Formats: sequence, C-alpha cells, structure tokens
Amino acid sequence: TTATTIPMQAAYDNGDYWIADSVSGLSKYSGSNFTSYKPNSVNAVAAGYLRNATSRMWVSTGSVKNLQVLGNKNGLSLFADETWTNFSAPQVPAMDSLTDCIPLAIDQLDGSVWAGSFGGGMFNITSTGTLKIFKQNSPLQPAIGFPTQYRVSGLAFDASNNLWISNHGAAKNLHVKKADGNWISFSAPYPIAGNELAQVIIDDQQQKWIIAAGD
Repeated sequence: TTATTIPMQAAYDNGDYWIADSVSGLSKYSGSNFTSYKPNSVNAVAAGYLRNATSRMWVSTGSVKNLQVLGNKNGLSLFADETWTNFSAPQVPAMDSLTDCIPLAIDQLDGSVWAGSFGGGMFNITSTGTLKIFKQNSPLQPAIGFPTQYRVSGLAFDASNNLWISNHGAAKNLHVKKADGNWISFSAPYPIAGNELAQVIIDDQQQKWIIAAGD
C-alpha cells in the first residue's frame, strides 16, 4: 500500500525517497515503509476571495469556468490562532451541496462570514462554527432555465451593515439583506445577457458597483 495518489515530483536523499503528491501531501519512502507529512494548510488552491477581520482570515477555494457550475466541493478555510480549519464536505456534511464557493463577506459586527455558492445558494458561518444555508428558504432565486441552481456570485456589506447579493442568472438578480433581517430584491435596470451579475464592490461614497458578467 502506498501513501501517494497523484505524485508530482520526487527526490532521493541518503536512501530515502521524498515524494510530493498533489492530493496526499509529502511522503517519505524508506525501505518498504511510507511516512506521510501533511502540514496544516488550506485544503485546496485558494482560487476565490480572501477576507479578514479581527485576526481571522477566510479563504474561498471555488472557481467557475465560462460561467458554468464545476461542482467544486473544497469549500472555505479559516486561518485563526496560527491554525487552518477547513469547512468542506465530508468533514462538514451539510456543505456537500455548497459547491463552487467564491464570494465572501465578513460581518464586522459579529465576525461571521457570508459566502456564496455558484449553485448552492448563500450560507453563513458564525464565529462558533454554526452553519446556516439560504436557498429556497430565502428570496434567492434559481438561474433561469436551471431550477435547482441558486447561483450567488457576489457579496458585500455596506456601511449600514446591509448585505448586497448578486444572484447570477435569476429573474431578480440583485438582493439586499438588510441589517434588520428584511430583504429587498431587484432586477437590473437595463438588459444584461443571461441576467448574469457577478462581483459587488461598494466604494467610500456607498455607491454599489456590480460586474455585469453577461456583457
């Protein structure tokens, strides 16, 4: 039995083979024995966003290609107290449906993180690790023509702690979850191919800038 899955490089040193594997980390093969070395780290390439608050940094590891769902289940990672903690399936079974996680926003009032899944809706992880998913139980809508895909492609808090949400491909493709918990939903005021909105950026004057991915 080996400790490698997808070996990428190997080095020989004084009778030992050191093997770098893209899945299994670093292994040492000595005689007939494998020893694995898996340093505490993000569980996948940090291809999404990085957001931090009060000495806690969140990283998303999702991506999309040509605005298509890829099914990436690597989720999020948190760096706090010099340690990485990964939030993904199967370690967190409830995250199995939260694929292709990219946008992140930190609630500066309670320190929780809000994240968007390109297909699985939006979710919140509190500072104690409690997970809540927003999908059919919220004003979020599925992408037109894809009734099971709730694509959240942009998130940002404004100065009043309202959370602005891009709902890619939906008929109502922009939402705001207000600080008091109420929601308001909008449609972009001009035609956008496929109703495809993406990243939300809020400037110092509290103007909301939203990428029209379909144009």
